[in-house]
Amino acid sequence: MRLSRSTHVSSSPDDFPFFPFPPESKISKVLFVVYVLYCLEVGVFLLIYPWIISWEQNFVLYQFPFLKDLFLNLFFRGAVSGLGIANIILGAWEIAHSYQYFKKA
Repeated sequence: MRLSRSTHVSSSPDDFPFFPFPPESKISKVLFVVYVLYCLEVGVFLLIYPWIISWEQNFVLYQFPFLKDLFLNLFFRGAVSGLGIANIILGAWEIAHSYQYFKKA
């Protein structure tokens, strides 16, 4: 079996077989909004939370003190914030490309 690579990106609704609802349905649009809000909310949380005081005073550090050096490391905090930035970019990308899925066929 040979796999071929295609550089053509089409955006017809038939190219999205993994969506359980048709693009024109209201439930599809509501789920899209919920997904984008989730991405943005998690992104903002991961961006900000490592730099506030409750990051240093949490249950995990009290139960597992050997993780304290890792969690309080500035590079680790930066990596968690980087994941937050990635989530925010994902949410923005989904918003910017939503017309490909929701356009009328």
